[in-house]
Formats: sequence, C-alpha cells, structure tokens
Amino acid sequence: MSKSITTLANLLHKFNSQTISRSLEYVSKIDLGSLQRTETAQTTQLQADIKGTKKYHTQIAYHKASQRITQSDCTCPVGSFCKHRAALARLFRDQEDEKNDPMNKFLVQNQEFMQELMQKIAQFNNPIEYQDITDTLAKRLNASPIINFRTCSRLKNMLG
Repeated sequence: MSKSITTLANLLHKFNSQTISRSLEYVSKIDLGSLQRTETAQTTQLQADIKGTKKYHTQIAYHKASQRITQSDCTCPVGSFCKHRAALARLFRDQEDEKNDPMNKFLVQNQEFMQELMQKIAQFNNPIEYQDITDTLAKRLNASPIINFRTCSRLKNMLG
C-alpha cells in the first residue's frame, strides 16, 4: 500500500460533514486548465476555477509539516470552508495519492523500457490482441506529471 500524505479527515479537519459530502461532486467541476500548483519547502498551494452557480476562483495552502490546510480562499459567497475549497483539497489528495502510487512510480522509473515494450507489441502479428495492455500503459504514462507532452504524443502515435 502506498504511503499517503495524510488522512482525508486530517486534511479536511476544519470542514463540516455536509460540506465534505457536497464537495465530492465538485471535484469534477474543477477547471483543470486553470489549475496552478506552487511548491515551497513548507507548503503546497493550489488554485483553480471551480464551476458552481457561477465560476469561483478557489485557493488552498497545504502545510507539509502539520499535514493540514492552513489557508484557503474562495470567491463564492459562502465564506470560510466552502465546498469549493473542500473539492480542491480532495483533488490535491487524489494527486498526491496518484503520485505515490507504486505502479506510477514504476512506470516513470522505467519509462524507456515501457516505451520499448509498447513498440515491440505493436510489431506483433496481431497487435490488436494487446490493445488493452498498450492502452493501459499509455494512460498510466500520460497521467504521470513527470512525462512530457512530446513523449505522450509519441506514445499515442505509436498506438495509432
């Protein structure tokens, strides 16, 4: 099992249970194109626009030592600890869990090997039989924050 940054309860310790429940549906409403992540030695800050009744600009600051959100802001009228802030915290937690996933780490560390494997599969007599494998590998490699756009494009071209 991968080591988690913190429990969800610890991360959302200042949010009430109703807000936490409602925040789940808002994770999918985060505009990933607007998502910005800033890392320092002490904190990770995320900001993004989240679609609700209107589009709200939301920010959170995660303090690494305390493993808690220490600051947050949102342009919605609710005020402190709204569902938009909780949704952004959930996204942060999901990103950290994905980053710490052993399979993702393996794929990133062995990226060159995985690409060669996919190329060899493409050369088989009937590569369509292996499409699920190559699709899964391409998806995992594409999801990795370390792999650049050019590499992802090459993988997609390789798979046709």
